[in-house]
Amino acid sequence: MRGPIDPQTGMVIDLAELKRVVGETVVERFDHADLNADRSSAAASHDGESRDHGVGPPGAEARRRPALAVRVWEDPSLFVDYRGPMLELTRVYHFSAGHRLADPALSDEANEALYGACYRPHGHNYYLEVTVAGRPDPVTGMSVDLGRIDGAVHEARARPRRSPYAGGSPGAGRRRDDG
Repeated sequence: MRGPIDPQTGMVIDLAELKRVVGETVVERFDHADLNADRSSAAASHDGESRDHGVGPPGAEARRRPALAVRVWEDPSLFVDYRGPMLELTRVYHFSAGHRLADPALSDEANEALYGACYRPHGHNYYLEVTVAGRPDPVTGMSVDLGRIDGAVHEARARPRRSPYAGGSPGAGRRRDDG
């Protein structure tokens, strides 16, 4: 939300009012709804012009605040941000990868002393968020082909990479003067 701070309350918008408006305009309308059966109103809500994105008490137009964005989650790995006429679709991907912290100019002992447990090879779990933006197609309501995004990410992840661990344990037996 964006707008001036109300000098009386110190808020841009009363959160109870925001919850009420979202409940009435979104939750009550779409909860357990057949979204395919009502494509015309769903599409109208995507164009940024067919509906009022202001939030505030009815009849108090001067105090209404524009909604900067609305995020709709299908699940934690797929969501859409509505920003006026644009849709931003975000897909979240998970992967695991390993590494270690080491200075090749130092001996194994010096690296172990400097980096501790992080000197030994270990792994982490990572999340990659890919966001694309576009205007929704008037026929399909989609702003991007999700299959193309998934394919591009899969292709990038499937490319062979040279592993620093290819010859065995990194830095095993290596000393500063080994070259």
